[in-house]
Amino acid sequence: MRRRILSTEARRQTLDRLDPPEWGPANYSSHVVRECHRLRRVVLEHMTPGDLRIQIGQKLSLRWLVPMALDVVEGDPLCFADFYAGDLLKVLLELPESYWDAHLDLEARLVGVLGTIEETPEELTEACLKFKSRQKAP
Repeated sequence: MRRRILSTEARRQTLDRLDPPEWGPANYSSHVVRECHRLRRVVLEHMTPGDLRIQIGQKLSLRWLVPMALDVVEGDPLCFADFYAGDLLKVLLELPESYWDAHLDLEARLVGVLGTIEETPEELTEACLKFKSRQKAP
């Protein structure tokens, strides 16, 4: 079951609008910095899994982007965002424990996604083990 917790209205906005202040053009020439600035001006519903991966990997605008990334991985846990199958899932798994402690509903969704993976790709093994090791016992 896919659960969208961002409203349709929010998905029609940009991060510059939802998460002020506007960043404007990048003032540093690195590819990641330029992409992060560019993605602030992309309407959320037009972001690709690769766009989500880069922003979440930089720990940016998590309030808006993690629920969207969970929507994606709930539909296709091992989606290929940019580099390999499951790279979007991996950036979610690598978010700090403090993030998941503050967002238990989202953490439950991620745990559910992990439960659907029959065979963990090698690129995700370490991140999956680390994430699962911090789960509280019932």
